[in-house]
Amino acid sequence: MLNKITILFLIICITLLPAAWAASPPSPESPASPKETSVKGPVSAPSIQPKEKEGVDLIIILDCSGSMKKTDPQDLRKAATELIVSLLGAKDRIGLVSFGGLAQTLIPLTDNLPANQKLFSQAIQKQITSEALYTNIYEAVKKGYEEMKGSARGNKILLLMSDGQMDLGSKEKDNMALQELFALVPELTKLNIKLYTVAFTDLSDQKLLADLAEKTKGLFQMAKADKDIHVIFSSIFEQVKLPDTVPLEGNSFLVDKDIQEVTVLITKQVGATTTLLDPQRREWIYGKLPETIGWLRTNAFDLITIKSPVPGRWKVQLSSKEGNKIFVVTDLALKTSLLQNQIVQGQEMTIEAWLERQDNKIVEKRFLDSIFFMADITDPKGNHTRFNLYPSQADEKGDRKGMYIHSFTFKDLGVYTVLIVVDGKTFKRELVRQVKILNPPASTHSASTPVKTGQAKPEDLWARAIKTFLMINGGLFLLAILMVLVLKWKAKRAVR
Repeated sequence: MLNKITILFLIICITLLPAAWAASPPSPESPASPKETSVKGPVSAPSIQPKEKEGVDLIIILDCSGSMKKTDPQDLRKAATELIVSLLGAKDRIGLVSFGGLAQTLIPLTDNLPANQKLFSQAIQKQITSEALYTNIYEAVKKGYEEMKGSARGNKILLLMSDGQMDLGSKEKDNMALQELFALVPELTKLNIKLYTVAFTDLSDQKLLADLAEKTKGLFQMAKADKDIHVIFSSIFEQVKLPDTVPLEGNSFLVDKDIQEVTVLITKQVGATTTLLDPQRREWIYGKLPETIGWLRTNAFDLITIKSPVPGRWKVQLSSKEGNKIFVVTDLALKTSLLQNQIVQGQEMTIEAWLERQDNKIVEKRFLDSIFFMADITDPKGNHTRFNLYPSQADEKGDRKGMYIHSFTFKDLGVYTVLIVVDGKTFKRELVRQVKILNPPASTHSASTPVKTGQAKPEDLWARAIKTFLMINGGLFLLAILMVLVLKWKAKRAVR
C-alpha cells in the first residue's frame, strides 16, 4: 500500500512540474534588438568605478523616427545634445542611444574628456537621423537602463526625447510594450536612476512621458517651439549639476576674484552675431579668440567658456532675452538644501542656503553681516513670491551657523521655479531649482498602465502554479503519513 502511495506521489510531482514551468514568463528576448554599434575611435570607459559624489552619469536617448523631420526640421535636438555635452565636465560620463522601432547604443558611458569631444560630435551629427518607421519607447528606456545599471554613481540620469507615442504597428504590440515599460520602472527606481523626459509636440504621449518622469523622481518638460529645446537642456543641466550662476543684468555680468571659469550661454536669433566685451573693453568674436576663450557656435545659441577671467564687468551682445545664462566655477559657491525634484502639495518646506569657500561653510560674522540672501519663487501660473532668508539660530554644536532659512508652502499643482540669490555687493551668486508639486498618493496604479481584464499576468500564473503544487503535495504527504500510521495500527492488532 505504501509503495503505491509513493509511486502516485512521484507521478503527480512529475506531472505538475512541467505545468508550473510552462506558467513562468518567457525570457524577454526582443526579436527586434539590434546589434550594438559604436562610433569608431578610442572611446574609453574607466576600469574603476568613479566615486559616487564625483560627477554624473548621463545617457541621452534620442528619437530617430521619421516624424522628427516635421517636428524638428532644423535638427535642434542635435545642437541641444552638443550643448549639454559641452556643459558637463571631465568628471562626468555620457552615453548616447538612438531609437525608432529598435534601440541602438551609439556610445556607451564614456568619460567626457576633451579628447572624446570629437567622438560625441560625430555620433550626434552623423548617426542621429529621422528615418525610423516606428517609435518604441520601451526599447529606448530598456537600452538606457542596460547601459546604466552597472554604474555605482549616486547621480544617474536617463534623458529621453520623443515626438510621438508608443507605435509598433498594432494596438496589441503597443499595449504589451507599455506593460513591459511600466514593469521596468521599479528597476529604475531601485537603482536610483532618474528619467528626464522631453516631448516635442502636442501629439506626443505627454501623460506617458510625465508619468515616467514622476515615478522615477525626474522631470518632464514640453518643447513647444524650436527655441525651447536648448533652453530646456540648459535647465536640465541646472537640475542635474546645481551650478552656481551670476545674474545677467541687462547685457552685462560681474566677475569677481573668486571666479575661476565662466560659461556664457547666449540665445540668439538665426543669423545674429555675438560679440563679447571684457572689462578692458576688448572685443572678442567667434574665430578671433585667445587661448583662454572657447566658443561653440550654432544657429540657436553660442556657448562661450572663459578660463581665468579678468575680474570686472563683462558685456555681451544679446539678440534674445530668453534662455541666457552665466554659469561659473568659483571658490565662493552658493549651496542649498532644496534638492528634491518632487514635493507633495501643501507641504511646507524650509529653504536653506549658505556659502562655501573651497568646500568649507563660511561662518565669519563680519563677512556674513555684509551680505543678504533672498528667494524668488515662481508658481505654475507665473506669479512671483519674493522674500528674504534670515540667519538660522545656531544650535549648541554650531552646525546651523552660516545658514540662512525661510519656510514656504507649495500650494498649487505643477512646476515651481525657485531662484535663490546671495548679494555681497562685490559679488553675486544665484541657484535655480525646479520642483514639481504632486497630489498626495491615492493609488499605486497609474492610469497610463494598460490593463487587460480577464487575462492573468505571467508572474500571477507562476505564483498560482507554485501554490497549487505545494497544496497538492502537502496534502499527499499528510495522506501518506496517515496511511503509514493506519498500517502500523493494523499490524499491532494482528500481533495481538
